[in-house]
Amino acid sequence: MYNLLKLIKGMIFMIKKAFNIVCDKVAAAVEPQGFVKNKVESTNENEMVSLFTGENVAYSVVYYIDKMHMVMRMCSMT
Repeated sequence: MYNLLKLIKGMIFMIKKAFNIVCDKVAAAVEPQGFVKNKVESTNENEMVSLFTGENVAYSVVYYIDKMHMVMRMCSMT
């Protein structure tokens, strides 16, 4: 049982590390265009979220832990 918990903690660490790498790459692409990374927390324990806002547009990167699925969304801010 201890080995299983250790494995799960290691997987969670790797998922968070991969999510942070993706968010860093997105930040490197959008920050020169004037976007700012905002501190946000998901109310859902099954999600990791990062938000970048500009003057008229926002980008979000969301990782759904239970589905092992990551998406990047864009929306206008009007």
